[in-house]
Amino acid sequence: MSDRRTGNLFTSTRQLMGKAAKLSLVIAAVGCNASVSPAPAGAVTPQPQLHTYYVSKAAMQCHNDGSSWQMAWTELDKIDWSIVKPGDTIKIDGGAYPQAMYYATTLKVGADGVQGNAIKILSATEAGHDGFVQIEGYQQRRTGIDVGDHHDIQIQGGKWNSFIVADFKGDGINTGRNSDRIKLKNLTVVANGDTSGGVGIRLQGGENTLEQMIINDNAVNVDVYCTKGYFGPKINRCYISNQALWSGLNRVYNADGIRINDVPSSQQHLYITNSVLGPGLATAVTYGLKNSMLHVNNNLFINPKTANLVKTHRALPDYYYSILDFSNNTSFLTPLNAEGGAHSAIDFVQGQDLIFNNVAYGGAVAVTLTPQSLSGRSNGNVQYKTSGNIAFLAPTSVDPQFTSNVSSLPNSVSVIQQAALDFSLRGGSPATGKGSKITSRNQLLSTNE
Repeated sequence: MSDRRTGNLFTSTRQLMGKAAKLSLVIAAVGCNASVSPAPAGAVTPQPQLHTYYVSKAAMQCHNDGSSWQMAWTELDKIDWSIVKPGDTIKIDGGAYPQAMYYATTLKVGADGVQGNAIKILSATEAGHDGFVQIEGYQQRRTGIDVGDHHDIQIQGGKWNSFIVADFKGDGINTGRNSDRIKLKNLTVVANGDTSGGVGIRLQGGENTLEQMIINDNAVNVDVYCTKGYFGPKINRCYISNQALWSGLNRVYNADGIRINDVPSSQQHLYITNSVLGPGLATAVTYGLKNSMLHVNNNLFINPKTANLVKTHRALPDYYYSILDFSNNTSFLTPLNAEGGAHSAIDFVQGQDLIFNNVAYGGAVAVTLTPQSLSGRSNGNVQYKTSGNIAFLAPTSVDPQFTSNVSSLPNSVSVIQQAALDFSLRGGSPATGKGSKITSRNQLLSTNE
């Protein structure tokens, strides 16, 4: 039976579904008194002992201490965060592969790591426990994973699609405004949020990372607020899409992919790299942060309803100081969207933006130039069947010759068919060396780094 939320784009999860170190002391005892001499020169300072803790629905006792699978905490809200220290690991049971183990409480982080020594929360990989971990909201609860304002936390599945956060009425995952160095990897975040304001991932804080994530069919898939530090979030090797194969639960149809919101902040650098955005998105990336630089490099964009990328600031000085580095991306759009309306490859007022070595097939080049627009900031691009300000991208139009024949695709084509397209270049393509090295959804999901 196919899972209604994941459709056919990837395998259905329901189917697959110590002793403390001692210091060396020289003690001289005289009567009842003892004196302690310093450790001899050159002695190695012992490192704190690291611990592994366990969470499993299969553990039967009610007052477990998390020290083994037999004594595992039985739910996510049973974790005793007071004993979890930097460098410790918490393993979550997924049952025996290909089964899944479902958790019905929020994973609410309650401790901090330190820089270079994060607390790791992992789906188990050992036999008998390496099934799918699923934190399930049943459209009743508000949040799946609540990181809060903590720092140096790593939450990771063993491989693509092995740790799932689904069906929360509010946010699937929320990182707090003061969080920093949070790494989320190999998680699938699906069907979260509704029209009351919940989203798939509310990515706030500083240098937080999404890597090898499958994020689809959330009210907004990723909502970014840069609230801490000079370097903002990094989104790398993610597959972000909407499948629109089902309806209901007050879901927003054709939601946005990544929405970068304007908040008071110092200049920040943000990164979207090596990812597939689409199909089924309204706008793939909305860039609304002032005094910042957004690096969008080596991504594949597949047929958004509105645009691949919209920079929202249209007036001076804001559009000039929100700088876009849009390079080595591949974009495909049908002549019109499925509703018969126009859609754009890029849409912004040009200031200091850098547009280099992209391949754009179809859609409008909605770039407005002003007297303040710097020249020479668009070079090496290949375009075909585009409209609008095409001279901004390239002086000529030439077919990049994708491996999949996209020339005859209708405006209304299923998301399943779009997701299966191969945008690698044929031998002898005039676009060789241009565009993204990520050329299909299948290529991205077949490699685990």
